[in-house]
Amino acid sequence: MKVRFLSLLALIVALAVVPLAHAATITLDASKDASIFQNNVNNSSGAANGLIVGTNAQSSTRRAAIAFDVASALPAGAVIQNVQLNLVLGGVAGGGGGGGGPANVTIGLHRLAANWGEGIAQQQSPPTDGLGGQGQGVAAGAGDITWNSSFHGSSLWATPGGDVTAMASASALIDALVGGTKSWSSTAELVSDVQNWFDNPSSNFGWMLVTTDEATANTGRTFFSSEVATAAFRPQLEITYEVIPEPSTLLLGVTAGLVSLVVPSRLARRELRG
Repeated sequence: MKVRFLSLLALIVALAVVPLAHAATITLDASKDASIFQNNVNNSSGAANGLIVGTNAQSSTRRAAIAFDVASALPAGAVIQNVQLNLVLGGVAGGGGGGGGPANVTIGLHRLAANWGEGIAQQQSPPTDGLGGQGQGVAAGAGDITWNSSFHGSSLWATPGGDVTAMASASALIDALVGGTKSWSSTAELVSDVQNWFDNPSSNFGWMLVTTDEATANTGRTFFSSEVATAAFRPQLEITYEVIPEPSTLLLGVTAGLVSLVVPSRLARRELRG
């Protein structure tokens, strides 16, 4: 009886040490980001301090591309549970005296279907947090993202403005409170995007931020980019995930426990027979 009790206890311990799924949250900085300009189709701003989304006073559209290196940041077997993109608002269209725009604008995250180049256009050296003079971009260098090109000089978008999914993976109503953090909260589509990028890194081209209303003037919102001096202003992607142990790991623990239960019992019976 004592042997069986000890064996049963060993089985319980063996099962207890088998790792179970556990949740964790990590925060990623953007691997690249840039703005593109409808009225300056060959301009870029890959190293600018601002990510501009929406329209200016002339109703010319700006969009911003952003990507995160998901595959290298998560452990093998990760299953994405929640995703949230956080951007800090640095400026709004019309803030310089050109007339105010809507108090709130809706901006969607549209998954990009093609790769693109960030480049060094409008780079500040040393880094600063200034956003002035960036609303039109500058002449793109070879390989920069522009309104017409995914890689300037070598690869055009199939559709000017970026090859994106028609439906947004997530949308957020963005107010005009400068300095505040604006978030795109987890949706099934957002989680699916990130999980797919983790499982298939070669498909990770990031999102394009697109204002829902690109016809109304002064809807522009300028968010701080990954290039700014203050780390707290930079884009961040929060990912909550679970790691589910491989079936072989669980089986190994159970097997070890069963062996510890069966073998001593057989030895005990042999001793009694002897």
